[in-house]
Amino acid sequence: MIRIRWSRWVLGGAVALSALTLSPFVPSASAQNFGTGVDADAWKAIYANLSSPDPERKRAALILALRLTETQVVSEFVLGELAKAAANLVQPDLRGMAIQALATQPIAPEELSRIFRSALDTKNPLLTQSVALSLAGIHSRLGEPTGRRGSTKPRESEPEAGKSETVEQLTARTEANAAASAQYLKNVENRWKAHVPVTVELLGSDDPKILLPINDSLYRLTIPTAGELVTSEGYFAGLGELVPALVAELRSPDREVQRSAAKVLHAMTAKIESLNATGGRTGQIGFKKVLESQAKPLGEAIASLDYFARFDVLESLGDLRTAAAGQSDSLIAAMRDPSKFTRWAATRTLGKTIDAAKTDPVEPKVLDSLTLALSDREIGVRQAALDILRALGTRATSAAPEAATLLGYGDVEGQVSAVTAIAAMKNQSPGVVQALTKALSDPDLRLRLECARTLGTMGRAARGAIPLLKVLGTTDEDAGVRDAASRSLVDIFAAE
Repeated sequence: MIRIRWSRWVLGGAVALSALTLSPFVPSASAQNFGTGVDADAWKAIYANLSSPDPERKRAALILALRLTETQVVSEFVLGELAKAAANLVQPDLRGMAIQALATQPIAPEELSRIFRSALDTKNPLLTQSVALSLAGIHSRLGEPTGRRGSTKPRESEPEAGKSETVEQLTARTEANAAASAQYLKNVENRWKAHVPVTVELLGSDDPKILLPINDSLYRLTIPTAGELVTSEGYFAGLGELVPALVAELRSPDREVQRSAAKVLHAMTAKIESLNATGGRTGQIGFKKVLESQAKPLGEAIASLDYFARFDVLESLGDLRTAAAGQSDSLIAAMRDPSKFTRWAATRTLGKTIDAAKTDPVEPKVLDSLTLALSDREIGVRQAALDILRALGTRATSAAPEAATLLGYGDVEGQVSAVTAIAAMKNQSPGVVQALTKALSDPDLRLRLECARTLGTMGRAARGAIPLLKVLGTTDEDAGVRDAASRSLVDIFAAE
Protein backbone atom coordinates (compact mmCIF):
# COMPACT_ATOMS: atom_id res chain seq x y z
CA MET A 1 0.00 0.00 0.00
CA ILE A 2 1.39 3.38 -0.92
CA ARG A 3 1.16 5.92 1.87
CA ILE A 4 1.48 9.67 2.11
CA ARG A 5 4.85 10.32 3.71
CA TRP A 6 3.85 12.19 6.81
CA SER A 7 6.40 14.44 8.52
CA ARG A 8 9.45 12.80 10.09
CA TRP A 9 8.68 13.86 13.62
CA VAL A 10 5.23 12.31 13.40
CA LEU A 11 6.55 9.03 12.01
CA GLY A 12 9.29 8.99 14.58
CA GLY A 13 6.70 9.28 17.29
CA ALA A 14 4.95 6.22 15.88
CA VAL A 15 7.66 4.01 17.35
CA ALA A 16 6.33 4.75 20.79
CA LEU A 17 2.67 4.43 19.80
CA SER A 18 2.37 0.93 21.19
CA ALA A 19 2.87 2.50 24.59
CA LEU A 20 -0.21 4.70 24.18
CA THR A 21 -2.35 4.43 27.27
CA LEU A 22 -6.06 4.87 27.71
CA SER A 23 -6.73 8.50 28.44
CA PRO A 24 -9.26 9.55 31.08
CA PHE A 25 -11.83 10.55 28.43
CA VAL A 26 -12.02 7.04 26.85
CA PRO A 27 -15.64 6.08 26.11
CA SER A 28 -16.90 2.78 27.43
CA ALA A 29 -16.50 -0.19 25.10
CA SER A 30 -16.38 -3.87 25.85
CA ALA A 31 -13.08 -5.68 25.45
CA GLN A 32 -14.30 -7.97 22.70
CA ASN A 33 -14.98 -5.00 20.45
CA PHE A 34 -11.26 -4.68 19.82
CA GLY A 35 -10.64 -8.23 18.73
CA THR A 36 -8.16 -10.61 20.27
CA GLY A 37 -4.42 -11.14 20.17
CA VAL A 38 -1.40 -8.97 20.83
CA ASP A 39 -2.86 -5.92 19.04
CA ALA A 40 -6.14 -5.74 20.97
CA ASP A 41 -4.60 -3.37 23.53
CA ALA A 42 -3.17 -1.24 20.74
CA TRP A 43 -6.65 -0.86 19.22
CA LYS A 44 -8.01 0.11 22.64
CA ALA A 45 -5.38 2.85 22.79
CA ILE A 46 -6.16 3.96 19.24
CA TYR A 47 -9.87 4.17 20.06
CA ALA A 48 -9.14 6.15 23.20
CA ASN A 49 -6.93 8.66 21.43
CA LEU A 50 -9.27 9.06 18.47
CA SER A 51 -11.83 10.20 21.02
CA SER A 52 -9.47 12.83 22.36
CA PRO A 53 -10.00 16.51 21.58
CA ASP A 54 -6.22 16.78 21.15
CA PRO A 55 -5.37 16.59 17.42
CA GLU A 56 -1.86 15.31 18.15
CA ARG A 57 -3.28 12.32 20.02
CA LYS A 58 -5.60 11.68 17.08
CA ARG A 59 -2.65 11.89 14.70
CA ALA A 60 -0.60 9.44 16.74
CA ALA A 61 -3.53 7.02 16.90
CA LEU A 62 -4.08 7.14 13.14
CA ILE A 63 -0.41 6.55 12.37
CA LEU A 64 -0.54 3.37 14.42
CA ALA A 65 -3.84 2.43 12.78
CA LEU A 66 -2.18 2.76 9.37
CA ARG A 67 0.59 0.41 10.49
CA LEU A 68 -1.77 -2.20 11.91
CA THR A 69 -4.27 -2.23 9.04
CA GLU A 70 -1.43 -3.11 6.68
CA THR A 71 -1.30 -6.60 8.13
CA GLN A 72 -4.66 -7.43 9.74
CA VAL A 73 -8.41 -7.27 9.45
CA VAL A 74 -9.96 -5.27 12.25
CA SER A 75 -13.09 -6.04 14.26
CA GLU A 76 -16.45 -4.70 13.13
CA PHE A 77 -16.43 -2.20 15.98
CA VAL A 78 -13.03 -0.80 14.99
CA LEU A 79 -14.10 -0.77 11.34
CA GLY A 80 -17.07 1.38 12.27
CA GLU A 81 -14.88 3.79 14.24
CA LEU A 82 -12.46 4.14 11.30
CA ALA A 83 -15.43 4.81 9.01
CA LYS A 84 -16.63 7.57 11.33
CA ALA A 85 -13.17 9.13 11.38
CA ALA A 86 -12.87 8.91 7.59
CA ALA A 87 -16.20 10.64 7.15
CA ASN A 88 -16.19 13.19 9.94
CA LEU A 89 -12.70 14.33 10.96
CA VAL A 90 -12.21 17.99 10.18
CA GLN A 91 -8.46 18.17 9.71
CA PRO A 92 -7.61 16.98 6.16
CA ASP A 93 -4.40 15.16 7.14
CA LEU A 94 -6.16 13.22 9.89
CA ARG A 95 -9.13 12.40 7.72
CA GLY A 96 -6.82 11.31 4.93
CA MET A 97 -5.03 8.85 7.20
CA ALA A 98 -8.35 7.42 8.36
CA ILE A 99 -9.46 6.97 4.73
CA GLN A 100 -6.27 5.12 3.86
CA ALA A 101 -6.56 2.83 6.88
CA LEU A 102 -10.22 2.12 6.11
CA ALA A 103 -9.53 1.34 2.44
CA THR A 104 -7.40 -1.68 3.40
CA GLN A 105 -10.37 -3.34 5.09
CA PRO A 106 -13.29 -5.43 3.72
CA ILE A 107 -15.77 -2.58 3.99
CA ALA A 108 -18.78 -2.50 1.66
CA PRO A 109 -17.52 -0.90 -1.59
CA GLU A 110 -20.60 1.30 -1.88
CA GLU A 111 -19.98 2.78 1.56
CA LEU A 112 -16.30 3.33 0.83
CA SER A 113 -17.17 5.01 -2.46
CA ARG A 114 -19.46 7.41 -0.60
CA ILE A 115 -16.60 8.29 1.75
CA PHE A 116 -14.30 8.81 -1.23
CA ARG A 117 -16.87 11.02 -2.94
CA SER A 118 -17.40 13.08 0.19
CA ALA A 119 -13.64 13.64 0.50
CA LEU A 120 -13.30 14.65 -3.17
CA ASP A 121 -16.17 17.09 -2.85
CA THR A 122 -14.09 19.11 -0.38
CA LYS A 123 -11.63 19.90 -3.22
CA ASN A 124 -8.85 19.60 -0.64
CA PRO A 125 -5.58 18.48 -2.34
CA LEU A 126 -4.46 16.38 0.62
CA LEU A 127 -7.78 14.52 0.80
CA THR A 128 -7.77 14.02 -2.96
CA GLN A 129 -4.30 12.51 -2.74
CA SER A 130 -5.41 10.25 0.11
CA VAL A 131 -8.30 8.96 -2.00
CA ALA A 132 -5.94 8.36 -4.92
CA LEU A 133 -3.52 6.40 -2.77
CA SER A 134 -6.37 4.42 -1.23
CA LEU A 135 -7.69 3.48 -4.68
CA ALA A 136 -4.20 2.52 -5.77
CA GLY A 137 -4.00 0.10 -2.86
CA ILE A 138 -7.40 -1.38 -3.68
CA HIS A 139 -6.44 -1.88 -7.35
CA SER A 140 -3.18 -3.52 -6.34
CA ARG A 141 -4.91 -5.98 -4.03
CA LEU A 142 -7.55 -6.80 -6.62
CA GLY A 143 -4.79 -7.61 -9.10
CA GLU A 144 -2.99 -10.10 -6.88
CA PRO A 145 -3.16 -13.70 -8.16
CA THR A 146 -4.33 -14.90 -4.74
CA GLY A 147 -6.04 -13.03 -1.94
CA ARG A 148 -3.65 -11.45 0.52
CA ARG A 149 -4.28 -11.13 4.22
CA GLY A 150 -7.83 -10.30 4.92
CA SER A 151 -9.05 -11.91 1.70
CA THR A 152 -12.65 -13.07 1.79
CA LYS A 153 -11.93 -15.81 -0.73
CA PRO A 154 -13.51 -18.98 0.61
CA ARG A 155 -11.47 -22.09 1.19
CA GLU A 156 -12.78 -25.10 -0.67
CA SER A 157 -14.36 -27.66 1.62
CA GLU A 158 -12.71 -31.06 1.74
CA PRO A 159 -13.98 -34.47 2.83
CA GLU A 160 -13.34 -35.46 6.41
CA ALA A 161 -10.03 -37.23 6.92
CA GLY A 162 -10.33 -41.00 6.83
CA LYS A 163 -13.89 -40.95 5.48
CA SER A 164 -15.02 -41.78 1.98
CA GLU A 165 -17.70 -39.84 0.11
CA THR A 166 -20.68 -41.06 -1.79
CA VAL A 167 -21.22 -39.78 -5.30
CA GLU A 168 -24.06 -37.59 -4.01
CA GLN A 169 -21.86 -36.11 -1.27
CA LEU A 170 -19.03 -35.40 -3.72
CA THR A 171 -21.44 -33.75 -6.15
CA ALA A 172 -22.98 -31.61 -3.42
CA ARG A 173 -19.56 -30.52 -2.09
CA THR A 174 -18.31 -29.69 -5.59
CA GLU A 175 -21.41 -27.61 -6.32
CA ALA A 176 -21.10 -25.81 -2.99
CA ASN A 177 -17.45 -24.96 -3.68
CA ALA A 178 -18.32 -23.70 -7.15
CA ALA A 179 -21.13 -21.52 -5.79
CA ALA A 180 -18.86 -20.07 -3.09
CA SER A 181 -16.14 -19.27 -5.65
CA ALA A 182 -18.68 -17.65 -7.97
CA GLN A 183 -19.98 -15.48 -5.14
CA TYR A 184 -16.44 -14.50 -4.19
CA LEU A 185 -15.69 -13.46 -7.77
CA LYS A 186 -18.91 -11.48 -7.86
CA ASN A 187 -17.90 -9.65 -4.69
CA VAL A 188 -14.47 -8.86 -6.15
CA GLU A 189 -16.08 -7.62 -9.36
CA ASN A 190 -18.51 -5.42 -7.43
CA ARG A 191 -15.61 -3.93 -5.47
CA TRP A 192 -13.87 -3.06 -8.74
CA LYS A 193 -16.97 -1.66 -10.44
CA ALA A 194 -17.92 0.46 -7.43
CA HIS A 195 -14.64 2.38 -7.61
CA VAL A 196 -14.39 2.85 -11.39
CA PRO A 197 -16.27 6.21 -11.48
CA VAL A 198 -14.01 7.72 -8.81
CA THR A 199 -10.95 6.35 -10.60
CA VAL A 200 -12.08 7.96 -13.87
CA GLU A 201 -12.55 11.29 -12.10
CA LEU A 202 -9.10 11.16 -10.52
CA LEU A 203 -7.48 10.28 -13.86
CA GLY A 204 -8.75 13.64 -15.07
CA SER A 205 -6.41 15.37 -12.63
CA ASP A 206 -3.23 17.09 -13.76
CA ASP A 207 -1.39 16.33 -10.51
CA PRO A 208 1.35 13.67 -10.85
CA LYS A 209 0.98 12.84 -7.14
CA ILE A 210 -2.51 11.62 -7.94
CA LEU A 211 -1.96 10.12 -11.38
CA LEU A 212 1.24 8.15 -10.81
CA PRO A 213 0.08 5.87 -7.97
CA ILE A 214 -3.21 5.14 -9.72
CA ASN A 215 -1.49 4.39 -13.04
CA ASP A 216 0.99 2.10 -11.31
CA SER A 217 -1.80 0.15 -9.61
CA LEU A 218 -3.82 -0.06 -12.83
CA TYR A 219 -0.81 -1.56 -14.56
CA ARG A 220 -0.60 -4.29 -11.94
CA LEU A 221 -4.33 -4.83 -12.34
CA THR A 222 -4.03 -5.05 -16.12
CA ILE A 223 -1.01 -7.31 -16.68
CA PRO A 224 -1.77 -10.90 -17.73
CA THR A 225 -0.89 -12.34 -14.30
CA ALA A 226 -3.55 -10.32 -12.48
CA GLY A 227 -5.87 -12.26 -10.20
CA GLU A 228 -9.33 -13.76 -10.49
CA LEU A 229 -10.85 -10.43 -11.51
CA VAL A 230 -9.52 -10.76 -15.08
CA THR A 231 -12.06 -13.47 -15.85
CA SER A 232 -15.07 -11.30 -15.06
CA GLU A 233 -17.28 -9.40 -17.47
CA GLY A 234 -17.28 -6.25 -15.36
CA TYR A 235 -13.47 -6.16 -15.29
CA PHE A 236 -13.23 -5.38 -19.01
CA ALA A 237 -16.18 -2.99 -18.94
CA GLY A 238 -14.47 -1.03 -16.16
CA LEU A 239 -11.14 -0.96 -17.99
CA GLY A 240 -12.91 0.40 -21.05
CA GLU A 241 -14.20 3.36 -19.04
CA LEU A 242 -10.62 4.26 -18.06
CA VAL A 243 -9.08 4.17 -21.54
CA PRO A 244 -9.98 7.70 -22.79
CA ALA A 245 -8.65 9.28 -19.58
CA LEU A 246 -5.38 7.33 -19.88
CA VAL A 247 -4.97 8.41 -23.50
CA ALA A 248 -5.56 12.02 -22.42
CA GLU A 249 -2.68 11.65 -19.92
CA LEU A 250 -0.31 11.29 -22.88
CA ARG A 251 -0.73 15.06 -23.32
CA SER A 252 0.48 15.73 -19.78
CA PRO A 253 3.55 17.98 -19.49
CA ASP A 254 4.94 15.54 -16.92
CA ARG A 255 7.13 12.88 -18.55
CA GLU A 256 6.58 10.35 -15.77
CA VAL A 257 2.83 10.64 -16.17
CA GLN A 258 3.16 10.10 -19.93
CA ARG A 259 5.31 7.03 -19.38
CA SER A 260 3.04 5.47 -16.78
CA ALA A 261 -0.10 6.06 -18.88
CA ALA A 262 1.56 4.59 -21.99
CA LYS A 263 2.66 1.57 -19.96
CA VAL A 264 -0.91 0.89 -18.77
CA LEU A 265 -2.33 1.33 -22.27
CA HIS A 266 0.18 -1.13 -23.70
CA ALA A 267 -0.78 -3.67 -21.03
CA MET A 268 -4.41 -3.16 -22.05
CA THR A 269 -3.91 -3.50 -25.81
CA ALA A 270 -1.78 -6.61 -25.23
CA LYS A 271 -5.02 -8.35 -24.18
CA ILE A 272 -6.58 -7.93 -27.63
CA GLU A 273 -4.91 -10.99 -29.15
CA SER A 274 -6.33 -13.31 -26.49
CA LEU A 275 -9.75 -11.65 -26.83
CA ASN A 276 -9.65 -12.26 -30.58
CA ALA A 277 -8.82 -15.91 -29.95
CA THR A 278 -11.69 -16.46 -27.51
CA GLY A 279 -14.31 -14.38 -29.27
CA GLY A 280 -15.09 -12.44 -26.12
CA ARG A 281 -18.25 -11.58 -24.26
CA THR A 282 -20.09 -8.27 -24.28
CA GLY A 283 -17.78 -6.49 -21.84
CA GLN A 284 -14.67 -7.78 -23.60
CA ILE A 285 -15.93 -6.78 -27.04
CA GLY A 286 -16.81 -3.33 -25.73
CA PHE A 287 -13.34 -2.99 -24.20
CA LYS A 288 -11.72 -3.87 -27.52
CA LYS A 289 -13.89 -1.35 -29.40
CA VAL A 290 -12.96 1.41 -26.97
CA LEU A 291 -9.27 0.70 -27.49
CA GLU A 292 -9.67 0.68 -31.26
CA SER A 293 -11.50 4.01 -31.12
CA GLN A 294 -8.39 5.55 -29.56
CA ALA A 295 -6.06 4.71 -32.47
CA LYS A 296 -6.10 8.27 -33.82
CA PRO A 297 -5.21 10.09 -30.55
CA LEU A 298 -2.55 7.45 -29.90
CA GLY A 299 -1.01 8.08 -33.31
CA GLU A 300 -1.17 11.84 -32.83
CA ALA A 301 0.61 11.56 -29.47
CA ILE A 302 3.71 9.77 -30.80
CA ALA A 303 5.67 12.82 -31.86
CA SER A 304 5.37 14.61 -28.49
CA LEU A 305 6.36 11.67 -26.28
CA ASP A 306 9.79 10.74 -24.97
CA TYR A 307 11.45 7.50 -25.98
CA PHE A 308 9.93 5.29 -23.25
CA ALA A 309 6.33 6.42 -23.70
CA ARG A 310 6.71 6.49 -27.49
CA PHE A 311 7.82 2.87 -27.56
CA ASP A 312 4.81 1.70 -25.53
CA VAL A 313 2.39 3.69 -27.69
CA LEU A 314 3.91 2.22 -30.85
CA GLU A 315 3.47 -1.25 -29.41
CA SER A 316 -0.14 -0.42 -28.53
CA LEU A 317 -0.86 0.65 -32.10
CA GLY A 318 0.67 -2.61 -33.28
CA ASP A 319 -1.69 -4.52 -30.99
CA LEU A 320 -4.61 -2.66 -32.58
CA ARG A 321 -3.56 -4.07 -35.97
CA THR A 322 -5.68 -2.88 -38.89
CA ALA A 323 -7.72 -0.62 -36.60
CA ALA A 324 -4.61 1.61 -36.57
CA ALA A 325 -4.17 1.59 -40.36
CA GLY A 326 -5.05 5.27 -40.54
CA GLN A 327 -2.00 6.20 -38.47
CA SER A 328 0.54 5.43 -41.20
CA ASP A 329 1.76 9.05 -41.37
CA SER A 330 2.66 9.07 -37.68
CA LEU A 331 4.34 5.67 -37.98
CA ILE A 332 6.31 6.68 -41.05
CA ALA A 333 7.55 9.78 -39.23
CA ALA A 334 8.63 7.60 -36.30
CA MET A 335 10.59 5.40 -38.70
CA ARG A 336 12.93 8.37 -39.15
CA ASP A 337 13.51 8.79 -35.40
CA PRO A 338 17.13 9.01 -34.17
CA SER A 339 16.52 6.09 -31.79
CA LYS A 340 17.05 2.70 -33.43
CA PHE A 341 14.55 1.14 -31.03
CA THR A 342 11.87 3.63 -32.05
CA ARG A 343 12.59 3.03 -35.73
CA TRP A 344 12.38 -0.72 -35.18
CA ALA A 345 9.12 -0.49 -33.23
CA ALA A 346 7.59 1.90 -35.77
CA THR A 347 8.56 -0.33 -38.70
CA ARG A 348 7.19 -3.44 -37.05
CA THR A 349 3.97 -1.63 -36.07
CA LEU A 350 3.47 -0.30 -39.60
CA GLY A 351 3.57 -3.88 -40.85
CA LYS A 352 0.99 -4.99 -38.31
CA THR A 353 -1.46 -2.33 -39.46
CA ILE A 354 -1.43 -3.67 -43.03
CA ASP A 355 -4.11 -6.28 -43.71
CA ALA A 356 -2.07 -9.18 -45.09
CA ALA A 357 -5.24 -10.96 -46.20
CA LYS A 358 -6.03 -8.30 -48.78
CA THR A 359 -4.79 -8.35 -52.36
CA ASP A 360 -5.14 -4.67 -53.23
CA PRO A 361 -1.96 -2.60 -53.70
CA VAL A 362 -0.21 -1.27 -50.63
CA GLU A 363 -0.25 2.51 -50.22
CA PRO A 364 2.75 3.94 -52.12
CA LYS A 365 3.93 5.97 -49.12
CA VAL A 366 3.85 2.84 -46.93
CA LEU A 367 5.74 0.75 -49.47
CA ASP A 368 8.27 3.53 -50.03
CA SER A 369 8.91 3.76 -46.27
CA LEU A 370 9.42 0.00 -45.97
CA THR A 371 11.76 0.06 -48.95
CA LEU A 372 13.73 2.91 -47.40
CA ALA A 373 13.96 0.96 -44.14
CA LEU A 374 15.97 -1.72 -46.00
CA SER A 375 18.86 0.74 -46.09
CA ASP A 376 18.66 1.54 -42.36
CA ARG A 377 21.98 1.23 -40.56
CA GLU A 378 20.35 -0.91 -37.85
CA ILE A 379 19.99 -4.61 -38.65
CA GLY A 380 16.83 -4.96 -36.56
CA VAL A 381 15.07 -2.31 -38.62
CA ARG A 382 16.12 -3.94 -41.89
CA GLN A 383 14.96 -7.32 -40.66
CA ALA A 384 11.59 -5.93 -39.57
CA ALA A 385 11.10 -4.41 -43.03
CA LEU A 386 12.05 -7.69 -44.74
CA ASP A 387 9.59 -9.63 -42.61
CA ILE A 388 6.79 -7.28 -43.65
CA LEU A 389 7.72 -7.32 -47.34
CA ARG A 390 7.90 -11.11 -47.29
CA ALA A 391 4.38 -11.25 -45.83
CA LEU A 392 3.10 -8.82 -48.47
CA GLY A 393 4.54 -10.95 -51.26
CA THR A 394 3.73 -9.76 -54.78
CA ARG A 395 1.99 -6.66 -53.35
CA ALA A 396 5.49 -5.41 -52.51
CA THR A 397 7.33 -6.56 -55.64
CA SER A 398 8.73 -3.08 -56.33
CA ALA A 399 10.86 -3.34 -53.16
CA ALA A 400 12.76 -6.40 -54.42
CA PRO A 401 15.63 -4.49 -56.11
CA GLU A 402 16.39 -2.70 -52.82
CA ALA A 403 16.23 -6.03 -50.97
CA ALA A 404 18.70 -7.45 -53.49
CA THR A 405 21.26 -4.81 -52.49
CA LEU A 406 21.50 -6.51 -49.09
CA LEU A 407 23.14 -9.57 -50.66
CA GLY A 408 26.83 -9.47 -49.92
CA TYR A 409 26.25 -6.91 -47.17
CA GLY A 410 25.99 -7.44 -43.44
CA ASP A 411 25.37 -10.71 -41.60
CA VAL A 412 24.42 -13.91 -43.38
CA GLU A 413 21.09 -14.22 -41.54
CA GLY A 414 20.03 -10.87 -42.97
CA GLN A 415 21.10 -11.88 -46.47
CA VAL A 416 19.20 -15.16 -46.29
CA SER A 417 16.15 -13.25 -45.06
CA ALA A 418 16.48 -10.88 -48.02
CA VAL A 419 16.52 -13.82 -50.47
CA THR A 420 13.37 -15.38 -48.98
CA ALA A 421 11.65 -11.99 -49.17
CA ILE A 422 12.66 -11.63 -52.81
CA ALA A 423 11.29 -15.11 -53.50
CA ALA A 424 7.94 -14.10 -51.98
CA MET A 425 7.84 -10.86 -53.96
CA LYS A 426 8.43 -12.75 -57.24
CA ASN A 427 10.39 -9.95 -58.87
CA GLN A 428 12.37 -11.20 -61.89
CA SER A 429 14.08 -7.99 -62.91
CA PRO A 430 17.66 -8.25 -64.28
CA GLY A 431 19.20 -6.53 -61.26
CA VAL A 432 17.56 -8.97 -58.86
CA VAL A 433 18.62 -12.00 -60.91
CA GLN A 434 22.18 -10.67 -61.12
CA ALA A 435 22.40 -10.20 -57.35
CA LEU A 436 21.08 -13.72 -56.69
CA THR A 437 23.46 -15.20 -59.25
CA LYS A 438 26.44 -13.46 -57.69
CA ALA A 439 25.48 -14.77 -54.27
CA LEU A 440 25.67 -18.37 -55.57
CA SER A 441 29.42 -18.08 -54.97
CA ASP A 442 29.05 -17.03 -51.33
CA PRO A 443 30.97 -19.13 -48.75
CA ASP A 444 27.83 -19.65 -46.66
CA LEU A 445 25.91 -22.71 -47.80
CA ARG A 446 22.56 -21.38 -46.48
CA LEU A 447 22.81 -18.36 -48.75
CA ARG A 448 23.83 -20.48 -51.75
CA LEU A 449 20.93 -22.83 -51.06
CA GLU A 450 18.26 -20.11 -50.91
CA CYS A 451 19.62 -18.32 -53.97
CA ALA A 452 19.62 -21.55 -55.97
CA ARG A 453 16.03 -22.30 -54.95
CA THR A 454 14.82 -18.78 -55.73
CA LEU A 455 16.46 -18.64 -59.14
CA GLY A 456 14.66 -21.86 -60.04
CA THR A 457 11.30 -20.09 -59.60
CA MET A 458 12.22 -17.36 -62.08
CA GLY A 459 12.15 -19.46 -65.23
CA ARG A 460 13.62 -17.89 -68.36
CA ALA A 461 14.55 -14.71 -66.47
CA ALA A 462 17.24 -16.72 -64.64
CA ARG A 463 19.00 -18.04 -67.77
CA GLY A 464 22.08 -16.02 -66.88
CA ALA A 465 22.55 -18.14 -63.75
CA ILE A 466 22.71 -21.45 -65.63
CA PRO A 467 26.56 -21.70 -65.76
CA LEU A 468 26.95 -21.24 -61.99
CA LEU A 469 24.00 -23.52 -61.22
CA LYS A 470 25.67 -26.26 -63.29
CA VAL A 471 28.85 -25.88 -61.24
CA LEU A 472 26.96 -25.98 -57.93
CA GLY A 473 24.89 -28.96 -59.08
CA THR A 474 27.99 -31.07 -59.55
CA THR A 475 30.73 -29.73 -57.30
CA ASP A 476 29.21 -28.02 -54.25
CA GLU A 477 30.35 -29.51 -50.96
CA ASP A 478 26.78 -29.61 -49.60
CA ALA A 479 24.32 -32.20 -50.90
CA GLY A 480 21.35 -29.88 -50.27
CA VAL A 481 22.89 -27.13 -52.41
CA ARG A 482 23.72 -29.62 -55.19
CA ASP A 483 20.15 -30.89 -55.16
CA ALA A 484 18.62 -27.38 -55.17
CA ALA A 485 20.88 -26.24 -58.04
CA SER A 486 20.01 -29.33 -60.11
CA ARG A 487 16.28 -28.89 -59.58
CA SER A 488 16.50 -25.20 -60.48
CA LEU A 489 18.29 -26.03 -63.72
CA VAL A 490 15.47 -28.38 -64.65
CA ASP A 491 12.84 -25.72 -63.90
CA ILE A 492 14.70 -23.04 -65.89
CA PHE A 493 15.12 -25.29 -68.94
CA ALA A 494 11.47 -26.36 -68.69
CA ALA A 495 10.43 -22.71 -68.98
CA GLU A 496 12.36 -22.20 -72.20
